[in-house]
Parts: sequence; C-alpha cells; structure tokens
Amino acid sequence: MGEIGPNPIAPGGVERVVRSLFFLGACLLPALGACQVTVGPETMGPALEQLRAGGGLALLLRGEDQAAHRLFTFKVNTYYLPATTTKPPKVEIWSYRNDKLDRLLVGDGENFVRYDPALNQYSMSPYKDLDGLMKLLQTTGGGMISTPTRLLRDINSTQPWAPWLRAARIDQSVPFVFSLTEGDPVRTRTTFRFAEPFVPENPLLKDISGVEYRAGLTSAWTMQVFSGPLPVEVRFKFVAPANAHPVSAPSSVRTGN
Repeated sequence: MGEIGPNPIAPGGVERVVRSLFFLGACLLPALGACQVTVGPETMGPALEQLRAGGGLALLLRGEDQAAHRLFTFKVNTYYLPATTTKPPKVEIWSYRNDKLDRLLVGDGENFVRYDPALNQYSMSPYKDLDGLMKLLQTTGGGMISTPTRLLRDINSTQPWAPWLRAARIDQSVPFVFSLTEGDPVRTRTTFRFAEPFVPENPLLKDISGVEYRAGLTSAWTMQVFSGPLPVEVRFKFVAPANAHPVSAPSSVRTGN
C-alpha cells in the first residue's frame, strides 16, 4: 500500500503554465491590433471537434466561494484519455477544498475508483465503455467536479452543443469571447474564451469561467482547457494509501455494463 502522491500538476505548476500563456498572448496583441472576432454558441461545435481529435485533455479549475466574512477556495484537476480500439476511456480527477484533497476519482479503463480522504476509504465499480464511465462520473462527481464532467460529456456527445444555462442571454461584445447570462439583475454568468490567433474553422477553446450569486454566497471559478499529451505523472492508476479500507459502492453508482 502506498501514499496518495502529489497531484501531477500542482497549483504552482498550473500558475506557471497560466503565466506563460498570458505572456504569449500579450506578445500577440500588437500583431492583432484592432482585430475584432465575434464568437458565439455556434463556435462550440468545431471547438469540441478539435478537443475530440486532440487526444488527452487536462481541465484545470480554480475558484472560490465567498459568504459574509468567509472565503473557501476549491481546485479540481481533471485528466482524460479517450478510448482506443482496445481500451475504454480513462479519467483521473483530484478535487481540493481549501488546498486539502477532498476527493479522488480514477477510471483506469476497467474500474472506476472513488476515494474519500476524510474517511480513508474507497469503493470500486467496473465499466466497459464511454457510456459506463460517463454514468459513473455523473452520479459521483457532484459539486465543482460537475463542471469538467459537463465539458467531457459535451466533447463526447453526438448531439449539437446546448448552452449550459437554460434561459440564457448571449453576450458577444468582447472579441474571442461569448457569455451566457441568467437573471435580471444577472445571477449567473458563464463565459467561453477562445485562443488567439483565432482560426474560424479550427477554434481552440482556451478556458471557461463562471460566477453565480445566490443567498449571500458568491461563487467564481475559471477552468483552463489544455489538449494534447498529458504529464507523465498521470498514470490513471489508484494506489490505496496506508490503512485505507475498501467499501461497497452505493447501488446508485453500480453501472458496470
């Protein structure tokens, strides 16, 4: 039995990556000049096609909940490897609350493991294909884990992309960005940003951010989207920590198929 190892992309590493991307974008701005590119929900279709074709995905979410005089931070690092001709897709999700690991989900291509650090216990469910994995994610990945899970569902869907907010108004006033808003005044805003320079036939989704105001609580988050080879530390393998004990999976998530 081993210990839960460090997250493959720890917060410091993510910040360095984000700073590097910001510097690259700043260098490109003079060349772009007054270029105005309008994007919208119709841009998501080809953007999702790009992500489907790009191999591995890293979805790195950072945010905070603020209520009265209290502030709580959260982080969710999601790594995804699509199916091959012989293996189902794989996933690895590290979820933190105030910099403390609160959930770890791992799909290794055969079994889906849910680990609870507070109780030092884990459960396991088999899956055989993408549908089985997505069912397990949807029934297990609540809270902010639902945000990367939703994007994964969109990427793998064969249906046209549907806006994340039901009664959304669309704001396209910023180049390379579109936002969906709900409420008057606005209670919820979700913003999709695309990489520059922008190629209309091959748009690259750069990040998604959101803010929600409800009952004295403000939640704000940003999820960076990276497509391509994953860090070598991502192994899609769960190694039970010392003294961790297995428990039965809840009946609601036994979706091996």
